[in-house]
Amino acid sequence: MMLYTHALSLVFTDQASNGILHGVSFQGSPQWISVELESPTEVCEIDMQFQGGFVGRDCSLEGRLEPGTDWVKLQDFYPQDKNGVQVSFLPSIEGFILF
Repeated sequence: MMLYTHALSLVFTDQASNGILHGVSFQGSPQWISVELESPTEVCEIDMQFQGGFVGRDCSLEGRLEPGTDWVKLQDFYPQDKNGVQVSFLPSIEGFILF
């Protein structure tokens, strides 16, 4: 898939660990990680790692056209409850190319 996007957001619900923030896990649901990119970027896969027992149960990937616009859900994904790095290859999302 070639997803060209300006920003991505990973949304976690249930017992999610927001590991990108220095291993800090916040209580409550939902939690998210937001990545602002300097320019439109091709995104083919997402690598993630959770601490065992603190995996996001119902996760989704969202994108937006530019700062200040609405987030759009691109896909749901369901990580395994394990410590190792998990790779999610993004399927083709027909008609959704962000610039």
